[in-house]
Amino acid sequence: MITMQIKEASILVLILTITNTKCSDIVVAGFKKIPHLEFTSTISSLSDLADILHNKTNLNIVLIDNQEVSVLPNRSLANVTLENFHMVNCGLKDIEPGALDSANISNLKFPYNDIEAIKKGVFGYRVFGMIFLNENKISSIEGGAFEGMVANGLDLSSNRLTKLSESMFDYSTISQLVLSHNDISEIESSTLRKITGLTYINLDGNKLETVGDIFENLTNLTDILLNSNRIKVLCPGVFKGTSLTRISLGQNNLSVVHQGVFNNLPLELIDFSGNQITTIEAGAFFNVSTKTRKLQALQLDHNNISSIDPGTFGQLIVNELSLSHNNLTTVNKEMFEGADINILSLQENQISTIELGAFRGVKINWFVDLSGNTVLDNLILVNLESTEFILKKKHGYRILSLQDFNRSNSSMSTSQNILEIPNERHFPVTSEEVNLNVVNGDF
Repeated sequence: MITMQIKEASILVLILTITNTKCSDIVVAGFKKIPHLEFTSTISSLSDLADILHNKTNLNIVLIDNQEVSVLPNRSLANVTLENFHMVNCGLKDIEPGALDSANISNLKFPYNDIEAIKKGVFGYRVFGMIFLNENKISSIEGGAFEGMVANGLDLSSNRLTKLSESMFDYSTISQLVLSHNDISEIESSTLRKITGLTYINLDGNKLETVGDIFENLTNLTDILLNSNRIKVLCPGVFKGTSLTRISLGQNNLSVVHQGVFNNLPLELIDFSGNQITTIEAGAFFNVSTKTRKLQALQLDHNNISSIDPGTFGQLIVNELSLSHNNLTTVNKEMFEGADINILSLQENQISTIELGAFRGVKINWFVDLSGNTVLDNLILVNLESTEFILKKKHGYRILSLQDFNRSNSSMSTSQNILEIPNERHFPVTSEEVNLNVVNGDF
């Protein structure tokens, strides 16, 4: 048994180091004014940990790192009051029911261990700030494991969960739930509705092919992350009854954006990048923004969009609409009619033609980025606030009026000789101008 007395109240960090020793008991006394305690010894038993830490009311952090602790036994932290308890990379396989009985610990961290199951009776009917159980081997959660628990956040990322059942989160209160990078392919219908106060859920990097009605009527839910799954379809009303402001669905298998998916939601961000979208139904983005609630970004880049019907983005008010890295070949007449857009990103498509009236009926406040297309060799930007096209040439930037293009009755393509268009203005290139960043609207 090792006993250490600390008498200096000014000590901020204590590191208790025991080498080449297997300790079944550690007794530490006199830590009332030491905010940070680290166990860096080799420990084989925590049976007396509660006694060690009992009544150390001013102790903030206990860190047990890179040790050999396979079990956190029953009542091992009973009646302990701490701000943070961290057990990291200790080979921990099991937290026994009752391990936290009557404990008052704000934040628990058990990452990089070997926990395989969450048992009922460990976390239930307790109040926490954050609980980190990420980077373990958790494949099962007993029904009622979080019953009665109140927590600001629960991180179960990078485990081995395959299914979320309705009983897992019965009668729990969790604000932020992180389930990214598991193998989840199924979530039972009312699983998430069993959680009170859920505002944020991260399901990135799982194997979901459909989401059904799992999010319906989660009235506090504002953020959903579903990137890098296998989702093929989003049905109308899938987010009905939520308060969504941000939805990320990048890198899935979506091919169609249906009307009615986002109706009347107070959205700030919609991310559809990296899917297989070919079709956007008319009215798909109706009522997602208003004059007092502008959508900040609608990301449709890196898809397979080759055409857009006029009116598709009608009523849309958005800071940036990104359609870069698609298969568009023509900016058709009135393609963006009815929209109010600050930045329209069309770069890296295959656009060779801009039809007469292509930007009729749309309000473009800042610019259209056409870089990386074949239309009008070296056309990099359309600044519609001053109705000018900006071309980057070897010896200078060339400014052309939008009205000049509209004098032609045919579509504008690369076959036309740019030198024949009237009212062209030339500006010499300086070293400063060569480095202008068009994406940020330097023009």
